[in-house]
Order: sequence, then C-alpha cells, then structure tokens
Amino acid sequence: SKYGKAKFIDIDGLEKVVNSLKNRVDTIKFDSFITNEEALILQKLKEKHGYKLINEDALRYKRFLENFAKTSGSRLYSADLKTIRESNFVVSVGSFIKSDSPNSGYAFNNALSMNKGAGLYFHPIGDPIVDNYSKNLLTLIHKVGTQEAILYLLLDLFGKELPSNVSEYLATFHTKTKKTIKESIKENIKEIVKKVIVDEESGEEKEIEEEVVKVVTKEVEKEIEVDSNALFDLIGIEDFSDKLEKLLAKKDKFSLIAGEDLYAHPRAENLAKLLGLIQRYTDFKVLIIPSKTNTLGVSLICDLDESEGEFTIGYNVKGDISISAIKSADLAMPALNQQEGTFTSMDKRVVPTNVALEFRGYCLNDIANELGLEAEYTIDYTKELPVSSGYQAKEFDELPNEFKPSGEENRGYLLHVENFTSSDEVEKMEKLEELEGDIIYLANPVHQFSAFTNKAHQLNEAGALYVSTKWLENRGLKSGDMVVIEKDDVSLRVVVKLDSMIDGDIAYLPTFDTKLNATEFFPSGYRYSSVSIKGV
Repeated sequence: SKYGKAKFIDIDGLEKVVNSLKNRVDTIKFDSFITNEEALILQKLKEKHGYKLINEDALRYKRFLENFAKTSGSRLYSADLKTIRESNFVVSVGSFIKSDSPNSGYAFNNALSMNKGAGLYFHPIGDPIVDNYSKNLLTLIHKVGTQEAILYLLLDLFGKELPSNVSEYLATFHTKTKKTIKESIKENIKEIVKKVIVDEESGEEKEIEEEVVKVVTKEVEKEIEVDSNALFDLIGIEDFSDKLEKLLAKKDKFSLIAGEDLYAHPRAENLAKLLGLIQRYTDFKVLIIPSKTNTLGVSLICDLDESEGEFTIGYNVKGDISISAIKSADLAMPALNQQEGTFTSMDKRVVPTNVALEFRGYCLNDIANELGLEAEYTIDYTKELPVSSGYQAKEFDELPNEFKPSGEENRGYLLHVENFTSSDEVEKMEKLEELEGDIIYLANPVHQFSAFTNKAHQLNEAGALYVSTKWLENRGLKSGDMVVIEKDDVSLRVVVKLDSMIDGDIAYLPTFDTKLNATEFFPSGYRYSSVSIKGV
C-alpha cells in the first residue's frame, strides 16, 4: 500500500478521509481529548492548507485566559493542585467540583481536613457531599448567573490596596444605617442594710447600718451603625460576614478554584478580568480548571476559529465526515490510552502518556503525512511544541515519567509562565436576565467524565435527566419516570434519575451519552438553560 506500514488497515477509509481533506474539507472540528502533538498537527495543517480549526470549548477557555492575563499580568493562573492541598482557606466559584474536577475536590477536602482549614463553596446546585467536607466550610447556594457579583464580593472582602476605580465602585454597594438594639449591662447598686449585732463582752444587742453593693443585670437600648452590603442580596445569599471572621482566624494560605461556569458565562470577559485582579490584589492564588483532559494544551497550541466553513471533518465529534475513537466513523482512530504523546494538565505540567491498549490502525499523523507533513511518529512533534506558549524543545524520550517514593511528581516539565504589563480596567456589573421556567445544567454524574468513560463496558449506561429528591417531590414524579424536555425547536424524551448527591430544584443533563445530544439545549455553551419539562 502507498499508505505505508502494514497495520489492521482500513485503506478505503483512509483514502476517503484524505481525498476529502484535499478536495472538499475546509474545516476541522475536534474536542480536547487529544494529545498536545495532535493539536500541533492540526495547527500545522491549518497553516499549510488553510483549514479552519473549531473547538468551542478550548476557544472559550483560550479567550478567558487572554482576558485574565490583561489584569493579572500573567499568561496563566498562579495555583496548582499542590497549592490547594497546602492551603488553609479555599474558595470555589463556578465549579460543580466533585463532578467537574474530582482531583480539585480531593485537594479542597484535603486542605480542610488536614490543615484545619476553612472555606467557601459557591454554586447554584446544593451538594450534600461537599457540605460534609468540613464544619468550617460554608456552602453558599446562590442565584444562577450571579458570579460577577461573587467575584466583586471577594475583592470587597479580601482585597488589599485595590485600584481606585474598583474600590470606589465597591463602595456604592455599602450603606450605613442606624439600628437600635437591646443590650444587657451589669450595674452596681449600693444599698444601706440594717443589721443587729451582739457585743461579745457585754452581751448587749445594738443595731447598725452597713453599705452593701449588689450587681444587677438590666437591658438598655443602644443605637449602633450597621454596614449593609447589597452584593449579598444580588448574589441571593445571607450576609456571612460574622461567620467569615471566625473562619479566617489563623488562616494564612489562600487559594481560589474557578470553574467552567465562569468561562462559558455571558459575562466571561469581565469575569476573567476580575479573577486577574483577585490574583493581584488579594492573598488568593488562583486555579482556573480546564474543562477537559487537554483543554489547556489545545488553547495554547492552536489558533482556533469562531465559525466553521461549508464542509467539515469531525475528530471525535460530529462532522460531514468523521474520524473517531468513540463510535462508528469514516475512519477509526486511537483513543488517548492507545497513543504516545503528551497533554498539558491543570497543574501547567506537560505530562507524557504511553500506550495502554494496542491500536492496529491509522492515526492523525498518518493522515497528516498524506497531506504534506513529514513525521514518522506522532511523538516526533513533541520537541516542536511552541516555546512561545511556554513549552520546551524536548524530545518525548527525554521526558521523565515517574512518581518518587515520597509521592513527589517527576513527570514531564512545567510550562514557562510569561508575565505582562497589566491593566486595572474592569467593567461594572451587568444585570443578566433571570432564567425562567425549569432550569437545567450541563454536567456529568460523578462516575462519568466523557463519552470515552461510557465506552468502557464497566461503566456503559444510558444517560438521564439527573434530579434531586426535592425536584421529584415538587413535580410529583419518581425516579424512572419519563419526561419531555423542550426548548425552542429542540425536544428530548428522557428518563428521570434520582441523584441523591445533589439538592435543590436544578436538574442536570450529561454529555457522556452522545445519543442525548444534550448540548443542543445549551447553544451558547453557557451551562445553564431555561427549558420546559413535562411528564409523560
């Protein structure tokens, strides 16, 4: 075969894909479950042939980091999982943490339990599991979409020497009012008491007067000045200032976990800039969780486009033609555990991965070679990862891949993080239109991470609409009932399934079951959507 090595080959499939890329395809659409090397191959194909590269998830994350850099003065966030574990005060905003990033959840729990720590967990969905992390953790269930107010509140509570434009804006949310309270005070009252004494020598009785001091408790009214912060009302939570004062006692290592709800938010640009100010003007070290295995790597390596062209090839996603490791496609491809390469972890570490399962077929590198690139193996691109984005020009086989006996990680290398001149310019809050009707959230249950985990026979299952006990009671339904979800011209008939590890009245739809096409209800990528849910 002109296509080289004898594998378990699908020559017809390869020819179809290559011919399409040469003659019809103008767009490559892909997800972030790929290696750094594959991301670089796609970037090189774009540069050589002009293909558009579409990865909506990584593009949102890339833009979020770019706006974060404008005010933080740093290309990337300052924290990693070790930072979280070693902290004694942790805040989480915008992450359904136990499902979105279990490793972050473990680190959060570790900080609370091992370091006698405390923290704040902000999210619209109640989470009994997170509640039980520690009695010193405040779980704050807030209104949907109010993350902008939350970040301003964190600047207000923890900011030091804030820029004048920010401090002056925060002052507008504070009002001083007079309040009359009753206060118990103790008062000494003197009394003259008459008493009879007997003279020891004469035996004569005589009456004397003696001054006695009595302590009396009484209530008095007192007028005090009270500071009221309107940000709490905007967020939809009670003022926790008094509780916070106790939680902060003896705390000196602060970290903030920021999740996917932020960078898919309608106000993502300003949220990113506010996070940058938090990293600069508070004691918090910030971690911005990437949503998928290599979202960070793709965002740093690929020049991504906003809109696709007329004819698309999908890599592990739907396209006019497709190459995929998940389901039947025009050409089967290896999954991440069937490849050698690297990915970029949330710890900003370039980590090598090796083949765990054999794949006897073609890979992206074979396709790229047919289109004019030249590399014998995918890992030949490891040394070409862009130094301008913080990577090092190292061969794959040079990368260490071990954990030391002490548990210290010695894998790959850390990205170089470039610093910039920063700005203090952020926007004032913009009130979002409140979601009406039934609200659903885009998330996976704890044991599923993607379509790849659902492909494993041990975990394979059908997706459902996951709900709390309260949700079922409010609608007179039970787990196992069928409902229809509708939004505009999109409709889905799906089973309701109880998730005992959530609380409240927001249900969630998963992405691990591709048959559900859950993302159709979230066209902008924002994780919350207003829909109509009817029982069947």
